[in-house]
This record gives sequence, C-alpha cells and structure tokens, in this order.
Amino acid sequence: MPMSENIWIALEVQQKAYRDLIDVVRSTFNDRIKQLEANHNELTASLQFTQREVDDLKKTSTEKDEEINRMKKEMAELKKQEVRRRNGSDQKEAKLSGRLLSQE
Repeated sequence: MPMSENIWIALEVQQKAYRDLIDVVRSTFNDRIKQLEANHNELTASLQFTQREVDDLKKTSTEKDEEINRMKKEMAELKKQEVRRRNGSDQKEAKLSGRLLSQE
C-alpha cells in the first residue's frame, strides 16, 4: 500500500472519530436541554400552583381582617351600650337615693 493511501485511510478514520465525538456531544447537549426544559416546566407549574395558593390565602386573610374589624366595631358598640346602661342605672340609683333621703 502506498503511503498516500495510508494517509487517506488515517484521515478517514480520524474524521469518523471526530464526527462520532461531535454526535456524542450533540446528543449530550440535547438530552441536557430536554432535562432543563422539563425542570423549567415543573417549576413553572409549581410556581403557578403556589401563586394560586398565595392568592387564596390573601383573599382569606382579607376576609378574616374584615371579620375582625367588624367584630371590633361590634365590641365597641356593646361597650358603649354597657356604659349607657350603667350610666342609666347609676342615674336611677341616684334618683332613688335622692327620693329615699328626702323621705327621711
């Protein structure tokens, strides 16, 4: 076999090895990209689910805050009514005491 033919054979072998290496690298990159896309999709779905939960909790929190404020107002009104009732009772007692003292 002449030397130039051996060189061509060696070059062909080297070219095939290089192409095989490129195919392996390309396949590895493609697999990694697919894995990253899957992870991205999972994270996106998880984020959307979590965001819905946060939105629901915000809504519930707002509703509970409104309920607390309503109950505070009710308690303040009940305290006012109690003060008025006590003041009315005190005034009745004072009148009654005044009448009893004037009768003696």
